[in-house]
Amino acid sequence: MHVSVWLHIQCILMLCLGQALQILIVKIPSLKKKARVANVHYSFQELWDEDWNLLVATCVIGASVTIGLTELAAKWPGILDLIRWLYWLLGAFGSSVVMSKWGTYEAKIMQLLDVKANIADTLTGGTKTVGETITSAKEQLNINVAPTPKNP
Repeated sequence: MHVSVWLHIQCILMLCLGQALQILIVKIPSLKKKARVANVHYSFQELWDEDWNLLVATCVIGASVTIGLTELAAKWPGILDLIRWLYWLLGAFGSSVVMSKWGTYEAKIMQLLDVKANIADTLTGGTKTVGETITSAKEQLNINVAPTPKNP
């Protein structure tokens, strides 16, 4: 079965759009929130410097699948009706899986949160309930700890 060059291009574009949407709507806001909790500045440049290879790798995976698109269409002709959306899903979910599994930037933020939690634990004692930890922190540091608002 013949698959047009234009369909190949559309598939790659849909993959990139799915990836971009996942990064812009899901990943970046999540990283900003984690950075805010860790009391550090979020930096897209740092994200790019740490994880550019993963973002490019997702596109390479899509290009690889595109090369085999003719074989997929020969085996399952009906796939061409949905192929653009399958590529979009591959971009969105593929990027999500790759970034969460091998992403360095988010891992560093989580390590920082862990270090800060360990420091706090040395002041407040071991694992307790949230209320007990807040009370202990108030006593140890002589400060008023207010709950974090859900949507700052």
